[in-house]
Parts: sequence; structure tokens; C-alpha cells
Amino acid sequence: MNARFLLAGLPLLWVTSAPSVGLAASFDCSKLLTSVESKICSNLDLSKLDDELAQAYSSAKVRSRAPAQLAQDQRRWLAKRDACEDFFCIWNAYRARIAQLRASLPDAGASTVRSDDYVLDPEPTEPSGNKGEMPFDPPDDSKVCPLYLENLRFFARHNTPMSCERPIATHMRSAMAEVEWENLDPLTHPELFRSIVALASYGQVKPQSPFDGWVQRLKKGEIVFRRAKLSLQGYVDHGKHEPKSVPEAFNIVQYGTDVTNTQNPDELSRCKPRRGGPPDSGQSLKFYLVSDDLKQLYGRLFNLNNGNSGHYFRLIRGRPYVEQVLSNGNSVLMQLETAFPVGLRSVCMYLFQPASE
Repeated sequence: MNARFLLAGLPLLWVTSAPSVGLAASFDCSKLLTSVESKICSNLDLSKLDDELAQAYSSAKVRSRAPAQLAQDQRRWLAKRDACEDFFCIWNAYRARIAQLRASLPDAGASTVRSDDYVLDPEPTEPSGNKGEMPFDPPDDSKVCPLYLENLRFFARHNTPMSCERPIATHMRSAMAEVEWENLDPLTHPELFRSIVALASYGQVKPQSPFDGWVQRLKKGEIVFRRAKLSLQGYVDHGKHEPKSVPEAFNIVQYGTDVTNTQNPDELSRCKPRRGGPPDSGQSLKFYLVSDDLKQLYGRLFNLNNGNSGHYFRLIRGRPYVEQVLSNGNSVLMQLETAFPVGLRSVCMYLFQPASE
């Protein structure tokens, strides 16, 4: 690709078509690169920041009253960036420089788009029946809360609508991932489907007949009936309120109206992307505990303190978590507990801070 420069020795930071060796950035990714340049070429998020910086620098250069000083400052910033050793150092360097360049423009305060943010609640509590408000217990893995916060903040600061999906940033995928799902056929698992529909719609496990209408909704894509592709073992409550002597394999099945789908054929259920949380934080899309052979329904998967659940299931550092997103944008991360009885436990609370108008 043709190299472009801000001035002699200063590469223009812009994104072009991706070369064969990685993502494109402000320099030729097919040539010999420094460690930092390699990280930028191989990471989509850093390349996007590279593009933002190119735009900010171009605007500043056109409107600057001291172009020589601007170029000198840019060289100093490049030296600081090139001294970075990890992703977060590079990411922070870009964000700081972009903010600095935008602030230097005339009337920047009126034209700069403010960004959303998330903060970690240091003392989260939740209702717990007659016990009132109870504090969260910390997660078994102390790195989980700040790690997921970093993911939320990345998208919030780009003002990404997260009411429908909770994406995972490219640079975070070594530590977390969405759970993969296998769609289930209700005709192959009729008793399980009937039982879940009965529990979800009528509050009882005893199957109701007929269920053709629910099958048709599933075929249309209005609802989901799917199994998490995970190997899970734990002490499930079979209704006798006492655990078995050894852990057993079990499945987690998700069923309900797909309120996270922006293409849902049912217009009333179709998710409309917006910043923060969904307009309605109701729990029409739920998780269920099911036997390993997919023949027996044990019950819903929920927070053992208050019955809450969520829509989003992901793995963080190899462990399953469910995220509940509230209508105000706040988010609760719940850890899957496999001790008796299998359930969810709130471990992290993230407070949504919308951009000031």
C-alpha cells in the first residue's frame, strides 16, 4: 500500500484496506514493524483508534495556528506510544491524544461528542427477601469484576448502543467469550419443550397441550429454544431439597421471546438499539436447568437471593457468568454456582454513566 505521511518521518495514522499479514493501520503492515506497530496491525480496536487519531490530527493541522509545534507534539506522542509494552498502554495513549487534539480545536467544547462510561460499584447490594438489602459476595476470581468493567467501558466510551447485545472487544477475547449455543428441535425434545413452555407460561412444570403455536413461533424466529454448549457438573436440586452424593452433568437451556434480536419478526418484541439498557428489563428470556440427556427439566436458573436472572451468558477466564442489564443501563454480573443448589450469585455491579447532554 502507498505510505502517507503527516510530514517527513511522521506516518499519517489512518486505516486502509487490510494487508495479508493483519489489520491495516497508518503504516505498511507487510513491512518490518516495531512491536507496537505489530500490535496495532493485528488488532481491530487499535486500528479504529488509529483512524480516529488520523481524523483528529488532520483537523488540528488545518486549523492550528502553530503547525510546527503541533508536529513536534505529535513526534513526542509517537515516542511515548512506541514505548508501550501492552495493549492497554497503547489504547490509553491513543485515547488521551485524541482527546487532547479535539480539545485544541476552536469551539471544541461545543462540537466534541461526550461519551458514556461505566464505573464499578464499590459496595453493591441487592434485595434478599426478608433479609432486606444484602451486600454482594466477591467473585471467586478477583480479576473478573475489573476485567469485565474494561470491556463495558470500551464500548460505552465509543457510545456503542448496548441495549440489544453486549459485545466483547477484540482485545478482550483472550480472557472472555460469548457462550456458543445449539438450537434444539422441539419435535426431537417434545417433553422438555412442553415442560419449559408450561413453566414459563403457566408457572407449572406439568406439560400443557397443544404446543403447536409455540413451535410455529420458534420456526418464525420469535422465540429461542437452545442449549449452551458447555460441559457442566454440579449439585442440582431435584425437588427433594437435598444434594446427591456426587456431582452430576447438567445442561443450561435458554427459552423465551428473543428480546435481544434486532431482527425479531414480532415487531413488539424486536430489540431497538440504544445506549444504556433496554426500555424494559423484564425477564421474558430465561435460563433453565436440564438433565444431561435433555429429558428432564429441573427448574429455572436464577439468583438464589432474589430470583433474578439475565439474558447474556458468557465465559470470563474460563468460568460461566450471566449478565443482567437493567433499563437504566446498570449491569449485574452473576457467577454460576455449582454447589447445592445450582444457581446464580451476584458478584459485580456496574453503574452506567450516560454522557452529559
